[in-house]
Amino acid sequence: MRSRRLIGIQSFNEGLLNEMGRSHNNLDTINTMYYLDKVGIKNRSIDLMYGFKSQTMEMLENDLQTAVNMDITHISIYELEVHPDTILGMKGYQLAADEIRYQMYCRIRNFLNEHSYRQYEVSNFCLAHHESRHNMIYWHYEDYYGAGLAASGKIGNERYDNTRNFVEYLKGNHRDNVVRLGREDLRFEAIMMGLRLIEGINIAKYDERYG
Repeated sequence: MRSRRLIGIQSFNEGLLNEMGRSHNNLDTINTMYYLDKVGIKNRSIDLMYGFKSQTMEMLENDLQTAVNMDITHISIYELEVHPDTILGMKGYQLAADEIRYQMYCRIRNFLNEHSYRQYEVSNFCLAHHESRHNMIYWHYEDYYGAGLAASGKIGNERYDNTRNFVEYLKGNHRDNVVRLGREDLRFEAIMMGLRLIEGINIAKYDERYG
């Protein structure tokens, strides 16, 4: 299996990074790429964000162009969400207008497609054969294990969260919360996850699993 490293860049615009409360800057990003080059890791994924009120289309395109110039193999780009219990939420941070965010999303899709990045999920684009195998498990609604503090997993009809308490984890008391999913829950979640994929839902497989 090809190794990949994910880098949470969010933006190459240091003004936006400051708005987000991020502690890194572009020099840190350059150094990270340098060290990955040094150890021979060429398969790289980055996270970017859009939808900030202060973000212009030019700033967005600069982020996309910079990523393309770095020969990134996989790009995840997420629309900003402001939740009440976050720092931005407590500050009353405002998103860009709906129409602007829509235009940004269209520009992202067009720009990345023009540069050989295939969109295979709502927020994910990649060069040929570089889809995220890890995330495809979620979107195909398969089982996965959560390893480590606060990790989440789903096995069969159980979804769980691990404890955040290091002492309890070392004692073997790993799981902090377990949710048992009914048949209708499983069917609904399988549809919702599958609809994130450009390929959509495999109806034959869905029928086989849920009737």
